[in-house]
Amino acid sequence: MAGMPEVVPRWEWRSFGSRFGGAEARLAALVHRDLQESDELYLLSPAGDNVKIRDGLMDIKVLREVNADGLEQWTPVMKVGFPLPAAEAAKVFASLHAAAPPLSPTSYGLDELVDVLTGPCSSVRAVKVHKRRGRFKIDGCMGELSEVVANGKASRTIAVESEDAAAVIRAVRELGLAGYVNTSYPRGLAAIL
Repeated sequence: MAGMPEVVPRWEWRSFGSRFGGAEARLAALVHRDLQESDELYLLSPAGDNVKIRDGLMDIKVLREVNADGLEQWTPVMKVGFPLPAAEAAKVFASLHAAAPPLSPTSYGLDELVDVLTGPCSSVRAVKVHKRRGRFKIDGCMGELSEVVANGKASRTIAVESEDAAAVIRAVRELGLAGYVNTSYPRGLAAIL
């Protein structure tokens, strides 16, 4: 894993929408009031992994498994600063299922990499995302409730994650969210747009 300490994959459940029914009251009591805000750039492709730039770092998570309950196990595989060495840039192209240019530089600056990835013949698109996140804990799981603005379009997302898949399912049920569809960040952003 480039530039990252050893990590344990987490099972994730996430849904997007404007309201989350009966869970809203429970979330109001759980969510920390110290909200975190960030501006990120997601790189979306029809079949790609979770690829984003946050805090000046190229950040990639790979989907490893989907279990019988529909939970997704995502593993961080890259968190590297810019300029990005060509070998690391090749991993970004691979994660997005995008063809790397034949003549590539020894390293890529952020703007240069985005320009190459989102060029006229590419299916990759850049999405500017502003997040305002409130975090919470429930049944040993971490969670977040976020307001998201993607290329100017607003939505909300709620997530529950843990190394323990059964704990995630219990927490989702306890929140009253079992009827909501589990949707990854890349798919959720694509739907918003």
